[in-house]
Amino acid sequence: AKVPNLQALHELPHALAASKQMTRLADLLCSPDFIEAAFEGGASFASDLLAHYRAAVRVRDIPQAEILPWFFRFASRWFHTLCLDPALLPGLAANTPQKNPLAIAMKQRMAEGTEARAWLEW
Repeated sequence: AKVPNLQALHELPHALAASKQMTRLADLLCSPDFIEAAFEGGASFASDLLAHYRAAVRVRDIPQAEILPWFFRFASRWFHTLCLDPALLPGLAANTPQKNPLAIAMKQRMAEGTEARAWLEW
C-alpha cells in the first residue's frame, strides 16, 4: 500500500484555502487519490477531509460547488468502511447508484487500466 504524505494531507487544503486558490482546492477535494490518501492516513485525516468539504461548500464561487456536497455525503456514508480499508474506494465509488464525478473517474481509470484493483459491480 502507498504511504500517504501526512503533512500534505494536513496542510495542503488549508494552504490552498488561505491563498484563495479555490480551483486547486476543489480539484484536490474531488481527487480520488486525495480521498483515498486521507483514509489511508487514518480516522483523524479522514475527519479532516470531512471538515474540508464542510468549509469548502461555504465558500462563495468555489468551482465545482454543485458536486462538493456529493463528495461530503459519500465520504460520510462510507467513513467507517474506508477507515478500515481505504482500498475499497474504487469499488464503492464505481457502484454508487447515480452518475457522479467520483464514479465516473473510477470507471474511467478501470477502463483505461490505470486502476488494477479488482472490484465487483453490483
